[in-house]
Amino acid sequence: MGALMAMQKADGMAAPQAMHARERGNETELVGISTVADRLGITLRTIRFYEEVGIITPKRTHAAARLFSEQDIETLRLAVDLRRAMFNLDQVKQILGLLSEQPTTPGRVASLKDLLAEHSAELDRQQIELERARSYVEELRARVVANEG
Repeated sequence: MGALMAMQKADGMAAPQAMHARERGNETELVGISTVADRLGITLRTIRFYEEVGIITPKRTHAAARLFSEQDIETLRLAVDLRRAMFNLDQVKQILGLLSEQPTTPGRVASLKDLLAEHSAELDRQQIELERARSYVEELRARVVANEG
């Protein structure tokens, strides 16, 4: 998932920003939720939401504070970017699933390409609708201005 991921605030009870830990055995650095929020420019609530829906599963300290690995952060970054690109939550989960499965098979690549092509076509349709709406609003505005005098 890392290669494909490369393509591309606080809301209350924040964990201490300096919270870090080292995972035993493989020396993976873990960071707290506030650090993740700051790095990604998102709110703590957004992070908690993605955890609630199962997109990320951070580790927990004995005091239940969330600790995030680089993999968690990259998954979260991709999920946020996909949502900003107007993918719905089910599509985000589907894409993340396709990207996380190893080894990558031609069938998964084809599924991902199809999903992206469909989404691109939908965005084109939405753009046309928005352009029509903007045109209509501008026409109404011109009428209002013309009738002001």
